[in-house]
Amino acid sequence: MKPNRRGIYGFVKNRDVQPLLKSELRGLASVKDRLAEATVVAFDIEGVNQRGSEASKLGVAVLRPSSKPLRFFSSMYHFYNQNEIEAFTIRIQERRYGPVVGTMTDETKETAGARLYKFLSSIQGEIILVGFGMQREFKWISDEYPAIAALFTSWCDV
Repeated sequence: MKPNRRGIYGFVKNRDVQPLLKSELRGLASVKDRLAEATVVAFDIEGVNQRGSEASKLGVAVLRPSSKPLRFFSSMYHFYNQNEIEAFTIRIQERRYGPVVGTMTDETKETAGARLYKFLSSIQGEIILVGFGMQREFKWISDEYPAIAALFTSWCDV
């Protein structure tokens, strides 16, 4: 994702999100350097396609500060448990399957942002937002609940 010549990301309409967008960390090495002090929050939206259908599920994985190296496993369940990663899913539309790990709550489109904000605001200290191809996540934050952006100190699109 790249800003325009004025440093603005055009797909984000809410100005409250622009300060976060300007605090991008470049590359995983930048995130790795902060693992001992910062909480890393991965955020993913499911059910959104290019035609603009609404999100069906918001997923968050939280890795708290630690000096221990991450251990990798072939199973997501073991990876989350052994690395003490907290998973939280907000289901907005009825889906056939629940999450593989963590806890899940059902919310409406109108209450999902507030529920995610409540969960994230309980995290103390520096919080780094990470994701993959995060344009739709930033658009959702901008359109649905821009106050979430202020909870993060920086972000990295891996």
